[in-house]
Amino acid sequence: MDIIEHGDILSADGKAKASVYGLQGELTEQFEDDLISEYVLLIFVNSRLAYKAVCTPTDLPELVVGRLITEAGIDPSDIKTVDVCINGNAAKVTVSNGLESGIRSKSFNETLTCCTDNLSLLDSNRDLLRIPDTDIDLTGIPALLAVASEDTALHKLTGSSHSALLMYESKVIYKAEDIGRHNAIDKAVGYLYRNGLQPSKAILYTTGRMPTDMIRKAIRAKIPVLVSRQKPTVEGVKLASDHNLMIIGHLRSGNYRIYGK
Repeated sequence: MDIIEHGDILSADGKAKASVYGLQGELTEQFEDDLISEYVLLIFVNSRLAYKAVCTPTDLPELVVGRLITEAGIDPSDIKTVDVCINGNAAKVTVSNGLESGIRSKSFNETLTCCTDNLSLLDSNRDLLRIPDTDIDLTGIPALLAVASEDTALHKLTGSSHSALLMYESKVIYKAEDIGRHNAIDKAVGYLYRNGLQPSKAILYTTGRMPTDMIRKAIRAKIPVLVSRQKPTVEGVKLASDHNLMIIGHLRSGNYRIYGK
């Protein structure tokens, strides 16, 4: 796929006046607090509006590629071009003819998603496929935990971001931060496929929960292991088991839990 990104670099954070009050209502401090920024990106697929992504304005090509894979079920080989105009708030994507047919003529307010103000007009009519069997190496889990335990830059500054980590062949090779946990996952998936890496050798970590919508993302990305400090839902475990996705939750110093086995 050909990737083009142009425009000014935008800040992921900003400042706003904050007043600190004690529990008895007394003013104790006033200062400029660091806050995370919301950026709106409209994603067009073959010239038709498909997604409105409310996100953090970093790693936008990765976000777009990951969103098409994990939500629309589009095969990476069918993504031809991604042109992101940062200041124009638009990403124009060209995919193989016919794959945009799931876009429906709806108003955005009919198709809210669960991450901030994200909206979708693109449905996936593709069945979830079972992840191929692989002997994934879990010896890198301690290293993954060590990196996950470190505060990321944007979260340290604002306390408001989610993050995702991509481990490849037992090494953490990519960190993504975003205002939304789904966006962070999509950025990590987009990075994997943009760089032509094999999903069978990857482990995906999220700071968010693992309900069925997050499980579906990992399955569509064909990544065999999804990890979190959080626990999955009952339905998430069943979906993962049905599609050969290993889910590791409750990751703590000293142990972790593999669900469904």
